[in-house]
Amino acid sequence: MKKIFFIVFGMLIFSGAWAGEGSPTQAKKLSLTTDFQWISGANEVKGSLVDSSTQLGRLHLGAKYVFSDISHFTANFPIAMSWTKNNYSILSPVASQLTTTRVMSDRLKLGIEGKLFRETAFGEVSWNSAVYLPTILGKVDFQNRFYNHTALTVGLSNIHYFANSPAFALGSFSYITKFPTTYQKEERDYGDEFAMTVGAGYRIARSIHPMVKFQASYVKPFKTTLGEMFVLPNETTSAAVALHAMPGFSVSLNDNLALRGVSRILLYRSKIEGQDSGAQWGNFEDESKISVLLGVRLGLF
Repeated sequence: MKKIFFIVFGMLIFSGAWAGEGSPTQAKKLSLTTDFQWISGANEVKGSLVDSSTQLGRLHLGAKYVFSDISHFTANFPIAMSWTKNNYSILSPVASQLTTTRVMSDRLKLGIEGKLFRETAFGEVSWNSAVYLPTILGKVDFQNRFYNHTALTVGLSNIHYFANSPAFALGSFSYITKFPTTYQKEERDYGDEFAMTVGAGYRIARSIHPMVKFQASYVKPFKTTLGEMFVLPNETTSAAVALHAMPGFSVSLNDNLALRGVSRILLYRSKIEGQDSGAQWGNFEDESKISVLLGVRLGLF
């Protein structure tokens, strides 16, 4: 499966580069993107003795480069500050509390996207692909060290504008393959993931676009290896599913200045033997229960 993925990934990159330069546009080719994201409910542990969860504030520094009228590159590097709040009720009628603050980086994301079909029954169809690189640095909890793995994604998306109506429909499908990561002689190989999104939006005054999407995702089991001995299947090695609501908006002030916002709210996620399966996705955002992102894109030259 991974060999097939690499072949498809290479074909997409070469097809985007082969497209060459398109028609001239007033928009700048290189844009700077800055996003702030708040994530709540990661690393959540609830029990009779311990109640713990982590919140993260992430600053995403990125760029977008348009190299033709049908394709562009993106780069995104998040820097995060996490707050972990622990409540302990051990041999005491009064709970004690401990809050830990840490600064760290997250994985670098490099992406490419291009238009595949401009006009179809489903509207404009685009392809996209991205790679996540293991660049997590700083003080990170043991279980989150394994989030520092390489991953590759490929997908399709569409947008369909309804005739004589300001409404539009959105959809996407993506496949994510994840590669093993090792920390202190323990190796974890997170399972590959499939995700499908459907949604709708509305155009207000041509530049303001509120929208809402729903995302369903399925992740395969992951394997844990200690040294050279394979750990037998347990509660963390079963497949899981999740459903998220994703309301958001975009505001285009002009061709070179745009604002956007999107939130991701967990509606349902599988439990495996009574335990939440959030950590099985292998990243902070999918493990959390809610995230909110606000960002701006500024054209440079």
